[in-house]
Amino acid sequence: MSAPIRAMANGGDVRWNTAIDTLTYDGEWWIGNERFDAAIVAVPAEQVAPLVTAHDVALADAARSALSDPCWTVMAAFDGLVPIDHDRLTDLGIIGSAVRNSAKPTRTGPEAWVLQASADWSRAHLEDEPDTVQRALLAAFADNIGAELPAVIATSVHRWRYARVDALNHGAIWNADIRLGACGDWLLGPRIEAAWLSGQHLAEFVGSTNRAVSKQHVRC
Repeated sequence: MSAPIRAMANGGDVRWNTAIDTLTYDGEWWIGNERFDAAIVAVPAEQVAPLVTAHDVALADAARSALSDPCWTVMAAFDGLVPIDHDRLTDLGIIGSAVRNSAKPTRTGPEAWVLQASADWSRAHLEDEPDTVQRALLAAFADNIGAELPAVIATSVHRWRYARVDALNHGAIWNADIRLGACGDWLLGPRIEAAWLSGQHLAEFVGSTNRAVSKQHVRC
């Protein structure tokens, strides 16, 4: 899912795989020894407060009020069809959602499913090893459809620590006085398009800063 962002970032001065744990402000923003005109925080709500508390208490408090559910996900390809008619199933015990990815339009290749564990199960097993999670979800899938699964030919397991958030319906937050902003799904809705729209809202705020009356906080 990061491929579109990486493509859009081509040609920009983007630093991948770089941990930022401190933002410094003295009239300008500093990350390490590099200076910036503005700081945009586009990370899960749980990671926002530690970065902004010293600079904007209201923004930090808003982030603390948005809580995310985790989600363990198993993507599996099989050497034959899983023997059920439906392409999407929900509430299968520990599995919150099961989707036949290979049934989506224009998809080619083997039978493929995405199994997403429920929030409660994911939270209880958050620190499990990926192999343990894979076995548990595939076994639960087979049990719930009442049939033996075809042989697995490929798998991928991913843990979203901050997967689905109870959003605040704000759109974005922009502090024009110090040029500090935040965007993300936690501000608008628990969907990928909501994260994108939040970023669009914030970009509009940033672009209009020099043309509008400065306010302590602008929300949409």
